[in-house]
Amino acid sequence: MKVNRLDVDLDNRLNKLEGEYELSFEAARTQYPLHVDLDEGRKRVKLIKMAIEELGTVNVGAIEEYDRVRERYEFLMTQKQDLE
Repeated sequence: MKVNRLDVDLDNRLNKLEGEYELSFEAARTQYPLHVDLDEGRKRVKLIKMAIEELGTVNVGAIEEYDRVRERYEFLMTQKQDLE
């Protein structure tokens, strides 16, 4: 049972590697050799994940809000220049 689960996990990771990065496992291994100890790498990943969690929630509407406010600002600046 555990072997099957690990095999499925490996297949998923290989598919993600090819889908997102367009790399085969062999190409990734030769192009990006590990320069970090595996345990050190795991610690770094854990610290980065914790730092991301500490950032809190993301305001997904911020980009739209920024665009709206920028357009309003540009409009008002044009109006101001017309009055001068």
